[in-house]
Amino acid sequence: MRMLPRLSLIILLAITLSGCFTNPSRDTPPARVGVVGKAAILPGGARTDSPGKRMETHETAALPRKTAGQASPASDIQADTAPAGPGDVWQRIRKGFSLEIPRNRRIDQLMHVYRDQQRMDRIQRRAAPWLRHIANELEKRGLPLELALLPAVESAYQARVFSPRGAAGIWQFMGATGGQYGLERNWWYDGRMDVVDSTRAALDYLDWLHRRYGDWLLALAAYNSGIRTVDRAIRRNKRHGRPTDFWHLRLPRETRSYVPQWLALLRIVRDPARYQVTLRPVPDTDAFTTLTIDKPIDLRVAARLSGIPLSDLVALNPGLKHLHTGSSKGYRLHLPQDQVARFRDALASIPASEFTGWTNYRVRAGDVLGLIARRHGTTVRAIREANGLKSTRIRIGQKLRLPLGNGAASVAALARPHRPARLNRPRTAAKKAPPRSAPAARRPASRTAQKPARGIAYRVHSGDSLWTISRRFNVPVARLAAWNDIAINQTLRPGQVLRIHAGEPAGKGATRIHYRVRKGDSLYLIARRFRVPMKQLQSWNQLSDRYLRPGQKLTLYLE
Repeated sequence: MRMLPRLSLIILLAITLSGCFTNPSRDTPPARVGVVGKAAILPGGARTDSPGKRMETHETAALPRKTAGQASPASDIQADTAPAGPGDVWQRIRKGFSLEIPRNRRIDQLMHVYRDQQRMDRIQRRAAPWLRHIANELEKRGLPLELALLPAVESAYQARVFSPRGAAGIWQFMGATGGQYGLERNWWYDGRMDVVDSTRAALDYLDWLHRRYGDWLLALAAYNSGIRTVDRAIRRNKRHGRPTDFWHLRLPRETRSYVPQWLALLRIVRDPARYQVTLRPVPDTDAFTTLTIDKPIDLRVAARLSGIPLSDLVALNPGLKHLHTGSSKGYRLHLPQDQVARFRDALASIPASEFTGWTNYRVRAGDVLGLIARRHGTTVRAIREANGLKSTRIRIGQKLRLPLGNGAASVAALARPHRPARLNRPRTAAKKAPPRSAPAARRPASRTAQKPARGIAYRVHSGDSLWTISRRFNVPVARLAAWNDIAINQTLRPGQVLRIHAGEPAGKGATRIHYRVRKGDSLYLIARRFRVPMKQLQSWNQLSDRYLRPGQKLTLYLE
């Protein structure tokens, strides 16, 4: 009986102590980590002791890196909720995002640019071969993976693209800046359009700019408008006691929308479902392999050896301006990953004459470079580049290496018959209309659309190529190929007859002029003066012979 009061006391004490260890309610919000006790840093170095206070829209400064578990008071981006399969490069890039995106009216005004699904589809299609390579290079250097989206703003991921000011490639390098970062340029090759080389140069430059300014927004502004422009704007603000962050600087209009456009794209890629945009999965595997070729090679030979279409090989090697790797040895050729073994095996079994795409020539009496180039379907510049000639002087008996006619043809005609301009960046003031289809004058010529009623028959001679014939009759290579239902890279045979519609005016953009024949004029001299084929001049004026009389009126169509 003595044990009963003790037992009751022990039970009561156990019940009391168990109440002290009860778990809190699930409805209780967890405490925020990493916010208490930290002050927000405003532009210009000012601080506030109110950690929960949001920064004003126009005072949002640069892009601080996120830390694990830290809230984002200046960001309206939620956690990544976009579905993506395993091994997707887009998923890998999103998971690697480390920069905060500020709230800013200028960003909001540009969101519509990349909410256009058709535009995003085009960008994704162009970016697919290169996206993984760029992400790998960024990770190696410890740079933000957000920079992988910068080429979408610069060039819409078009490798063979030029701006009106002369910038080229997906990273839009000017010639002088590209030269400073080791991008080679010659008649055969432009390193600014080689995605691998230009990516290396662009990341070197961006890394240097970030170390200079300590701020990614200022670094990108300098990348777009130049260091002097940004430095001048910073000095101006300092003189007037204003903040020196990107949002307060007076910069060129293009730069003021360039950086917000990049930030708008980051918002959409971080959470595409929220903005009703679909990102097509890009396999996180190597799309291409780079091989060093110890001899010059014709791209058509390389395409045949690797078993891929020539157009695909040209797309993987946008740095080449012609269908040949050029005269230098050790060129790095990009090939599809799954065709490398086949290419290596086939390369070892072909004769040297087919491999190189060159022919040897000994200068004879009466030869000049222009005549040799015309005879072999190449150009004077190509011969000088191939033989290291500083001038056009040659001597009898001199040995020359000549690139084969089709090898000197421009790859631009194969990929696209015109030089496109860089993606036009929309202004912040007005919403840009959805992109329309290209005008008819910009579209590649079809096989039937531009075929006029009249024409002449031309018999192919030894040394002729589509390129030399198109130059002779002043018509595009693509149009000449379409008229005759042949491939643009097809080798011609002596005696073959081509249909050439030289009676067609030079195009919708051609200017018609009238010329009055003077004493001493001839068809040859007039054609040479206006740089048009003599046969075309005859066709335009329906001349049955070459005789002219002073005072006669001729019509010419000039581009």
